[in-house]
Amino acid sequence: MTVLRRVARPLLASAFIADGIDAVVHPDAHTGALRDLEPQLAKASDGVPLLPKDARTIVRISGAVTATSGVLLAAGIAPRVAAGVLAAVQVPTILLVNPFWAARGEERKTYLRGALRGASLLGGLLLATADTAGKPSLAWRWEHSRAEAAKHKAELEKVREQVTRRQARAHHVRRGISDAASEVRHTTHDVADAAKDTARYARKAAKRRADDVGRALHDALPG
Repeated sequence: MTVLRRVARPLLASAFIADGIDAVVHPDAHTGALRDLEPQLAKASDGVPLLPKDARTIVRISGAVTATSGVLLAAGIAPRVAAGVLAAVQVPTILLVNPFWAARGEERKTYLRGALRGASLLGGLLLATADTAGKPSLAWRWEHSRAEAAKHKAELEKVREQVTRRQARAHHVRRGISDAASEVRHTTHDVADAAKDTARYARKAAKRRADDVGRALHDALPG
């Protein structure tokens, strides 16, 4: 695709380079319908001092811009910007050079063919303005970065929810362990108390038994 661009860009730009240079060198051959607009240009220049008043100057400026942009496009230097400038110049050029709406017969057909050729070149320029040379456009990168940010945010929210649930489960587990430990302590105390009571009862029972045996022996012995 890179080789194709290196061939296609100079081919597309060649017509604009040649036409721009010719307009600078021979402006009278390109004035055409602009001469009819010179009175309007003179009036407009009163409000805009930098606006040229005569058609020849406008043609030369347009030719210089066209030739320069064509060279940049052919060389692959800021090709999208150069193609955009050429497209902006091409639209009024098509209308001024090919006034088919005001012509009749064969002259109208000639103008229509010229307008269609100009429109074809305009289509090529529009494609060149959209050619990112395989790299993502700024709009795509912006949308992609927004989508990635939204994805990361959703993943972060998911992780945060998981952490919250795990913290809640850990809290319940700690509380359960604490309750179980408390229950064990209470049970241990109860067992210890029961053991004490049993030992006390056993001592008392043993003492009573010993007393009973002692009395029985005393009664059994002769006086």
